[in-house]
This record gives sequence, structure tokens and C-alpha cells, in this order.
Amino acid sequence: MGILKSKVDVIIPVCHWGKRLFKLLEGLAGQTVLPEKVVLLNVETGWKEDSCEELQKQIYKYFGKHKLFGHRLPLSLEIIPVKEKNFDEGATRNAGAKRTESPFLLFMKQDAIPADAKLIEELLWSMEGGAGVAWARHVTGPAAGVLKTYINLYDYPSKSYVRSKEDIETYGVRAFRISNACAMYRRDVFESLGGFSDRIIAGEGNLFGADLLKTGGKISYCADAKVYFSESDNWMYQLRRKFDEGVSHADNSKVFKAGSEEKAGFKYGTAVLSYLINQKYYMEIADFVGENIFKAVGYFLGKHHKWLKKDWILHLTNNHSYWSR
Repeated sequence: MGILKSKVDVIIPVCHWGKRLFKLLEGLAGQTVLPEKVVLLNVETGWKEDSCEELQKQIYKYFGKHKLFGHRLPLSLEIIPVKEKNFDEGATRNAGAKRTESPFLLFMKQDAIPADAKLIEELLWSMEGGAGVAWARHVTGPAAGVLKTYINLYDYPSKSYVRSKEDIETYGVRAFRISNACAMYRRDVFESLGGFSDRIIAGEGNLFGADLLKTGGKISYCADAKVYFSESDNWMYQLRRKFDEGVSHADNSKVFKAGSEEKAGFKYGTAVLSYLINQKYYMEIADFVGENIFKAVGYFLGKHHKWLKKDWILHLTNNHSYWSR
């Protein structure tokens, strides 16, 4: 039971928040291991609705309206303003970590909702063997279709595993994969490696994971720790997401070696298509192929973004603030 007595702080970047953020906080408030502190890094866009004061007001209104936990929020909550132009996937999370003191840091995205009350407990158990990072399984809700459900099972299997330096040769970039939709870090390991890159457009967790494995650390994928989370189905959103990923891989080419992501993508595409063909899900095949064409185009353009004009880049990215600095 020793590790379950450890203190955990939660850090969540927030932008254009909504009901899913409130459900996330509700899920955290009902954990068997309660967070010591929750830091919301609120990106203020200039609209009153996006202000820290309005966010705090709506959070307490939600807990009171739904009569949760005696009409109160049983969490130590700190809301930090972040100017939109200053937001960065790495630097902003680093700033949040500096506002905390607990030995374990849990980074989450605002729409990743705990699937049960044991999310934090399971992540802590997963780290008992010495892993520097443990990240959670993403699960789909009951409304997810066949395609989304199968893809989710492929990317986030039901069996846990641990990756080390020796696994890089076998699994390539997937060996150091970490999803900060829900990932717990040991503070001492996080700080010893300098935290996340202070300027990165996407994939800050993966880049940290690469450094961790190369220095002898371990990454634990914990299938028993689950969050309801999935990216948007919108094809243009996917194109922009993969564009940003391509930019990150191009800017960190020493880590993401040429062809490594393409090989992983080909293996993934082949596995999903084989399943859909065998099951005769022909409509889903068309949807899958179309979406992945958009992803491939986005990734290719991101990898070669230095050849693009600034106007094109701003149409292709999900992270405009990255290009304004």
C-alpha cells in the first residue's frame, strides 16, 4: 500500500472548456487516491467566457447544480492564466509543473474523462516497478462505431506492457510513445531530464519518452488505468493534427528518424484494413481510407513545412501560437 500513499498533482491545459472538463474534474474528485492539487492552465483568448474568473464560476456552478459531493468541489484547485500567444505544448505544461510539489505529476487533456474511480490508483501501481512514466489506456464510449472501436483497440490494447531502451530496435517510435491525454510522471525523473521541450508544436510526451529510454528509464503502458478519450473524427482536424506531428518530427529528426513513422503508419493501416475486409465492413473501409489520405497529406506537408509559405502553414496547423513566436 506504500505507493498509494504518495501525493499526486494533476496538470491540465485548458482552452475553450466545456462540460467534458467538468466531468473530468468530477471524475478526479471521486478517485480512490485523491489528487493533492489540480492545476488548470487556462488559455485566455480575450473573450470573457474564456477568463479564469468565468471558468472558476462555471466549475462551482456545475458541482452545485448537480449536487455533487455535498454541493462542493473536494479538490484543491488552482487556475493559472496563459496568454493565447504564449501557449506551447511543452513550456506551458512545464510552467504548470513548477506550481506543484508532489512527487508524482499527472498530465491530462481537458476532455479525457476517468473511466472509473481507480485511474490514479492503477497508474501508481503501474509505476511501482520503477517506471519513470505510466500512461493510461484510451477507451471509447458506447456510441463509438465499429471503425473507431477497432482502431482504439489497436492503438490502446487491453494488455499492459513496459518499454525500455532495448525495445527501440523492435518497436521504433512506438517504443517511447506517451500520450499526455493521461500520463503520470515521477517528478524526480521529470526534472532530471529537464521536463518537456520548451518549444514544441506536438508530441512533447514522445520526445520526453525518447530521452527517458535512452538514459535507461522505463515507460509503462497501464491498460487498467482508463480514460474516455478520442480525437475528433473531422478529416480536416486530423490533417492539421498530423501536420503538426510532421512539423515536430522534422524539427526533431535525430529522434524521429527518417521513415520510422511511415513504417509504423503502414503497419497500422494494413492491420486495420485487413480486419475491415475480413469482417466485410465496406462502408468503414471507405471512411478509413479517406481519413488516412488526409492524415498522410497532413504529415507529409508537416515534414516539409520549410518549403511552405506562412499563409499555408497557418491554414494547415492546429497550433497558431507556435508560429507567432
